[in-house]
Amino acid sequence: MARYLGLLIAVLTFCVSCATQTPSFHEAPSLIIPNRSTSALSGSAFGRILLGSKEQAREQSIINQYRQGNIPDFLRHFSKVRFISQTRSGRQAEVTLWVLPDYLGVGSNWDFLRTPMTPLSAQTIADQFGLLLPTVKIVDAIYHAASVK
Repeated sequence: MARYLGLLIAVLTFCVSCATQTPSFHEAPSLIIPNRSTSALSGSAFGRILLGSKEQAREQSIINQYRQGNIPDFLRHFSKVRFISQTRSGRQAEVTLWVLPDYLGVGSNWDFLRTPMTPLSAQTIADQFGLLLPTVKIVDAIYHAASVK
């Protein structure tokens, strides 16, 4: 599982230029995901289930939790990140991205588990919700814009 932790940093800060709805320039997009059930697993309970799981079963369990909406409320709202980048022709352009405030996690606002996963699982989840995985440049821009590091 430790080898996947590095992947978490690289692939799980979901960025979106156009989420499932096209927002106006000043309006945050909506993350359309099922509501979290009152009987959904807490992050710590889910972590105990994952212990000792084989990779395929673990990855499917993680994907299933996201599909069921077992995501903290605070991870359902995007934040705006703006930065200046250079185009291929060498001109400067202002870039605006809408990003989730943290890596994805399973559970409630009070008890959630950030879930390292394979790139294939991350892409499956991103595709499910109309999100894009970030490039290294985007991850760096998010880090520089973050108020808490």
